[in-house]
Amino acid sequence: DEPSAALDSRGLEELVELVEKLRKSGTICLIADHRPQVLAFAEPRLLEISQGALSAPVAKKVKLPPLRKVVVGNEVASTIEITSIAAERELIGEISLELRQAQCVAIAGENGSGKSTLLRRLAEPQKGELSIHGVEVLGPDPKRVALVPDRPAQFFVTDSLSSELSRADKIAGAEKGLTALTLASILGKLPDENTHPLDLSIGTQLALSVAMQLSHKPQLLLLDEPVQGLDPVSRDLMAETIRCVQETGCAVVIATHDLEFARRLSSVVYEISERKLGLVSGVVA
Repeated sequence: DEPSAALDSRGLEELVELVEKLRKSGTICLIADHRPQVLAFAEPRLLEISQGALSAPVAKKVKLPPLRKVVVGNEVASTIEITSIAAERELIGEISLELRQAQCVAIAGENGSGKSTLLRRLAEPQKGELSIHGVEVLGPDPKRVALVPDRPAQFFVTDSLSSELSRADKIAGAEKGLTALTLASILGKLPDENTHPLDLSIGTQLALSVAMQLSHKPQLLLLDEPVQGLDPVSRDLMAETIRCVQETGCAVVIATHDLEFARRLSSVVYEISERKLGLVSGVVA
């Protein structure tokens, strides 16, 4: 079920090798995935669920709708100066970045390279590491920096979507119904509000956690794998939601394996490789 969602290119190759090995041994492999095109299996049988029926997929020409152009100020919004980021070992060396108002920056890298660790560090910076509009940020402060992790279920503590939405409004000090409105804008419509949050699909859980963090109206939004588990329609809605966030002047940092999605939103893409954060494409100016 969605085996490609959290895999880098090497992981995808290993997955394909494993499935092919199982297939040759006589095992039937049934895979549900939003991105079958990234799984290079030998002569796969493709099926599609459409209008309640399972059948062979119908070829479609999909043209991505153009994203709205963001026109806001271009002043420096965030300054990042981190000496080193480590877990059990050093993952990334010195980092020095400036993020401009409404800028969207993508960070790529293999699994285990430190993308998620970097975002968590930015969400809880130490002394001298992060300033936003000239104000130093120390520790967690979601009204300045909001993080949406790659495992969003850790946010949920109530037993229904309705309760979770109300709780998010209250914690953020937001107008009643704001989180629900944001969630509907991402998904196109609200799911059944009596549903337990943990019974929602991974993609819907992700959308809910994004909506909850946006209720704080942060100045820097950090998104870890923001389209993991999302179908093509929800991916487009997520892209538009990020555009709406940028229009408020909020800077956005995305950690992702999906470079197609990253490049659609951002002209500036960094990659973590050999413990260094280097520019892959784009001009920092």
